[in-house]
Amino acid sequence: MLVGITASTDNSEESSYLNLSYSKTFTNERMVSVIIPSFNMEPKDYESPNTSNAKIKEWASKIIERLDILVLSGGNDINPVTFKNRNQDAYSVQMGRDLSEQALFEAAIDKGIPILGICRGMQLIGQLMGLTNFQQDLAEFGEKHSGGEIVDLRFEPLHPVKLLGPFKEFCGADEIMVNSFHHQGFTFHHEKTNYTKSIVAQLESKHQVKILAHTDQVIEAFEHKTLPIMAVQWHPEEVGIDSVVARYFFNVIASRAPIGTAGPTMVEKVSSH
Repeated sequence: MLVGITASTDNSEESSYLNLSYSKTFTNERMVSVIIPSFNMEPKDYESPNTSNAKIKEWASKIIERLDILVLSGGNDINPVTFKNRNQDAYSVQMGRDLSEQALFEAAIDKGIPILGICRGMQLIGQLMGLTNFQQDLAEFGEKHSGGEIVDLRFEPLHPVKLLGPFKEFCGADEIMVNSFHHQGFTFHHEKTNYTKSIVAQLESKHQVKILAHTDQVIEAFEHKTLPIMAVQWHPEEVGIDSVVARYFFNVIASRAPIGTAGPTMVEKVSSH
């Protein structure tokens, strides 16, 4: 299986990069990972991104045609301007990456391959699926998940998340500890509002998702109801292929991939891990 993982971009050094934990997690005797840099757009394209859409879509389709899995990795903030919102607190934004990953996501859906979004990847997927209440600074909601700035803590669990639905059944627990470091994310309401079953039901019905994990204010994980898509706000790649997220993704989410894609084969192989 070939796993494509999106890379971060360092504009100051004109380079692409990816933490080793991603490639280690998705490279073994059953999988090979490749790094996908953002589409190389000219400066004029940043001013008028729509002029580049055809080129980006062509680039994305050629890449996705060769992949069995797409992983949208963590990284810098989502640029609210990409989605026609005002930028208030987002920093180190990269519209080129936003647009590149949007094209990859759409091409992956067209092909029917499994998609996993991690941290920033979840935020991008949520935006594209129409989730509302995207906050640029969760500190305003009394939630701060920023322990990962300390490099040695990237794999350390920092706070609990409460589990729901099929993910709760899979884990056999009401909550788990996760390693989070982010300040953007999706809340249940545009104002401080604790989790309620009715709010979750409304979100799930409107956006065709199942909420899998949450804190009182923040949606921490979700999956699409029918498509092979899963997104989490924390960093399971730091734990590796044996993380509960990786096991759930490969054994549950990937099984939804249509016949003819890597889905059924992938589940069988990873289950034998």
